Amino acid sequence: MADISISLDRESGIATAQLCRPPHNFLDAFLLRDFCDGIEEMDADPDCRCILLSSQGRNFSAGRDFGGERREGDTSEAVYAQAVRLMAVGVPMIAIVQGAAVGAGMGLAMVADFRLCSERAYFSANFVAHGLHHGFGLTTTLPAAIGRSAATRMLLTGRKYGAEEACKIGLVSSVVEEAHLVDRATELAQSVASNPRAAVRSIRQTMREGLLEAFRSSVEHEGFRQAALREGAKT
Repeated sequence: MADISISLDRESGIATAQLCRPPHNFLDAFLLRDFCDGIEEMDADPDCRCILLSSQGRNFSAGRDFGGERREGDTSEAVYAQAVRLMAVGVPMIAIVQGAAVGAGMGLAMVADFRLCSERAYFSANFVAHGLHHGFGLTTTLPAAIGRSAATRMLLTGRKYGAEEACKIGLVSSVVEEAHLVDRATELAQSVASNPRAAVRSIRQTMREGLLEAFRSSVEHEGFRQAALREGAKT
C-alpha cells in the first residue's frame, strides 16, 4: 500500500485518494486494485461525502509504463476491471490534475465528476500513437464530457491538449495556479459535501443514469479491439 494513500477528514466529509508513485505515477493492475480497495472503503463510509483523486510528483499519471517490466497478472484486462470498479463508486469524485494525464492516466481522470488542473497540465489519449485502441472506458467518458466530435478528434490524433484548451472544450472545470490547486479543489469538494449525503448521491445517480452500464460495455469492447490489434501486429 506504499504506492497509495487514502484518508478521510470526518469533520468535512472529504476523502483524499492519492497515487504515491512519483514523478509519473505509472499505473498497473496492482496499484489500481489497491487504489480501488481504498476508495470503495471510503464510498461505504457514511461520513464520506466527496473524494479527491490526486497524486504526488510532477504528473497526475503518465498512464501505463510501456518501457518497464510487466509483472505477471498485470494485464490490460485486469487494469480495466479496476476502471469499472472506480466508475461504480457512488460518492462524487474530483480529480486534481497538476501535470500530465496521459493514456490510462487520462482515463482515470475522466472517471471523476470534475477535473481541476494547473496551468502546466496537459491531457493526451495517446493510445493511437502506440498502435493501440484506446481503453479505460474513454469511449463513454470522453464524449460524455466534451461531445462525440471533439472526443473522436482527441482519440484519432492522440495529441496533447494544454490546460487552457482542455478547459475551453469542457474537459476540465477550471484552470488554477498550481500553488492553489488543492485549495480550489477542496473548496469545490466542500460545496458538495456540505449538502445531505443521500440527496447528493441520488442526484449524482440520476445524472449518471446508464453511464456505468455503457462504461462496462465500452471497456469490454475496447479490450476486444486492443487484443485484435495486438494479434494483428504479430502477423
